[in-house]
Amino acid sequence: MCLALTCCTAFPCLPAEPESPVLAQDLKKLRVPGKVAAVLWTLRADHYTLQVLFPRNSRMRSVPGQNLVKDPVIQAWLLKADGTLVPAARKSVSISGQSPGTPPDEILYSIALPAGREAVAVALMIDNDYYIEQLKPFGNQKN
Repeated sequence: MCLALTCCTAFPCLPAEPESPVLAQDLKKLRVPGKVAAVLWTLRADHYTLQVLFPRNSRMRSVPGQNLVKDPVIQAWLLKADGTLVPAARKSVSISGQSPGTPPDEILYSIALPAGREAVAVALMIDNDYYIEQLKPFGNQKN
């Protein structure tokens, strides 16, 4: 048995609109071995993002004969030039494991374009230690 499908359309094919490039900064000063694998500041077509990625080997785990290893407590802030906070529009957490209590793979903050343009630095609190890194303007953006 042979089945042939033919697809016809009454609409002309339109070229796909080119996507705006995603510009990114790797904030290397905010990496902490065993706790934070990477922190990325990105500019997208309609918003900014601050992405905190965790190393896979930092997952909560028990080792025979040792206490439970816990993931770090992390807070992130975007700072304006005057030291006040840039508000995040949305925060999302990505978890690859399905079991309750599985720690996140990443935390992603979305920031509106006008608010993101005001950001000049990122500050992280990891457990009781603080880290800060200055942001660089993207292309024609001026902070």
